[in-house]
Amino acid sequence: MFSRLELCSAALSFVLTFLFSWALIRLSKRHRIGIDSDKGEQKVHTDLTPRIGGLAIFLSSALTISINKWHESGYLSTSELIIICALPVYILGTAEDLTQRVSIQLRMLGALVSSLMVIFIVNINVIRTDFPGVDELLHFPIIMILISILVIVGFTNAMNIIDGFHGLALTQAMSILFFIGLSYFMAGDYEMWGVSKFVFLACLSLLAWNWPRGLIFLGDGGAYFLGFLCVCLGLHLLKSTLTVSPVFVINLGLYPLLDTLYSMFRRKINRTLSITKADSLHLHSLIYKSLNQYPDKHKLRLNVNACVCFLILGVTLPICIVSYLNRSDDLILFSLFLSGCFSYLFIYRYLRSKVHIDGNPPI
Repeated sequence: MFSRLELCSAALSFVLTFLFSWALIRLSKRHRIGIDSDKGEQKVHTDLTPRIGGLAIFLSSALTISINKWHESGYLSTSELIIICALPVYILGTAEDLTQRVSIQLRMLGALVSSLMVIFIVNINVIRTDFPGVDELLHFPIIMILISILVIVGFTNAMNIIDGFHGLALTQAMSILFFIGLSYFMAGDYEMWGVSKFVFLACLSLLAWNWPRGLIFLGDGGAYFLGFLCVCLGLHLLKSTLTVSPVFVINLGLYPLLDTLYSMFRRKINRTLSITKADSLHLHSLIYKSLNQYPDKHKLRLNVNACVCFLILGVTLPICIVSYLNRSDDLILFSLFLSGCFSYLFIYRYLRSKVHIDGNPPI
């Protein structure tokens, strides 16, 4: 079932990421390269911390994927092409990590280029939604391309938006990779199962450095890479396995999607910020602020920053598990989707009423 090469590659992915992360921490602090600023709306740390952990994940993932040849032909495999297509958004994200001078517009341009590359080179796109009326529109190529761009660019950016606390983006990406990987394995697509497995182990290895102490951050490059890879794996799954419902894939990435969409909505309603400008009113930010207001927070076994990702994972992981077990049942999946949306809104409104932030009316 598992070749010796795959098992060795899986171990190599974990070990390489661990060693790369260790080296990046030492080099970054010694030469002040890629050090995250403690200034900004979403900054909650005070120590000088490298923000180029995504480089360790990218290098180990690219290496382990390249040495596993699932096809004997002389052409690049689908997994290798996806890695190549991720380069524009990953490079610009990493440039932002190193210089902190790359505009959001330029990074979104990189995401656009990556999405166009994966659509036209790998033929990964939105081909079905199982929503009446929408699938008929996807028969028109221009509409299919525009919706595919919106989905790929949107989720790529969504993963970066939630990357603000120790382990948050990593654990969300890991849950997506785990259940998508299992779906590929059950469908007999061992190439994409291998990709999901290698990147999952790379994330797990970086998590050992990132959580709970935050010795290195994932960074924009890493968040963009994971977001792009997850959405491409999800869309490819829907194309290769017709028994899997699109709502299953949506439910796996529900938190990044909901947080991004609701953030855009509240900024548009309040008209206090541009919809692309960072603020400290995300759900994970409110959880952090509410924990900081806890009178006996010193009794917590972990620091407050490290608690946020597991509180969110406590809500999202059950949805992912039940969604996987019912990945072909639209009724159950849609019920889980609605429960996730209502849970997000309820928790957000409750915390927003308890946490006072000057100059920001509750919504």
